[in-house]
Amino acid sequence: NESRHIHQPTYLARKQRLKDNALVDVSVISGKPRKFFDVQVRVHDSFTPEMHIDTDDANACALQTGDEIKILSK
Repeated sequence: NESRHIHQPTYLARKQRLKDNALVDVSVISGKPRKFFDVQVRVHDSFTPEMHIDTDDANACALQTGDEIKILSK
């Protein structure tokens, strides 16, 4: 899904060995755990770490602003 992406500041992306436009899998740990596959990583110095998904995806796993996710190695 093209709308799914993660903003990562450059320092954090380096620490996690992630490159701009990389595709990663993501595990959501919330009321309804779920995995998202092939989520694009967008890296820039000005970004705050956050994942952007559409409302239907967020509702499907009861994800709310501030909930944590885990980036899984590909």
